[in-house]
Parts: sequence; structure tokens; C-alpha cells
Amino acid sequence: MLAFTFAARQAYRLAYRSQREAPYDRALRRAFKLRGKLRADGGIGDYVPKPKWTRLRTYDRKLEEIFAAEEVVDAHLLGFVQKLERRSSQ
Repeated sequence: MLAFTFAARQAYRLAYRSQREAPYDRALRRAFKLRGKLRADGGIGDYVPKPKWTRLRTYDRKLEEIFAAEEVVDAHLLGFVQKLERRSSQ
């Protein structure tokens, strides 16, 4: 008879999905998560309207966080595009 042993994630050497993410994907997920906190629709770089219930100082602080996260996304994207350009010119 087969016995089923339940073991923790560490025993099977499993990782969370976020631990396997590439830096670009992690930055993208963070940018969209921050946008979601302000209930903003749209993609990276789109306008984020100020919700009625948010104080202006809080809104400005959250926008700075969003801009910083999107800057990381843009930097990764720029590196990827430059890599593609180098490959195509060879």
C-alpha cells in the first residue's frame, strides 16, 4: 500500500511564483498593483485620475511610487530593445 506523506513547501524545494519571476515581470506586477490601489485603469504610462476620497498629498505620494515602479519597467524594456537591436544588426 502506498503511503502519502504531506510535507512542507521547503521539503519539496518548491518556490513561490513570485520568487521565480524575472526582474521585469516583478517590476511590471508592482506597477500594476500600485495602479490598482488608486483604482486606475489602463497601462503603463497612462493617466491616473485622483479618486475623490484621496487626499492630494497621499495621491502625490502614490503617484511617485507608481512613477518609480514604471521607471524600472521602462529601464528593463529599454535594455531588451537594445539587445534586440544588437542582434538584428549582426
